[in-house]
Amino acid sequence: MTKTYNHYHFDHVGSFLRPKALKDARSAYSEGQLSLTDLKKFKK
Repeated sequence: MTKTYNHYHFDHVGSFLRPKALKDARSAYSEGQLSLTDLKKFKK
């Protein structure tokens, strides 16, 4: 009987760490203190 193996390969691209300024901006946006346009400026 032959054994079959499932080989999985995962690539991690990028970082899970976000700069504090971006986290603060997202928090301010969720609280209504920052507009979507201003939030997009932080993402660039």
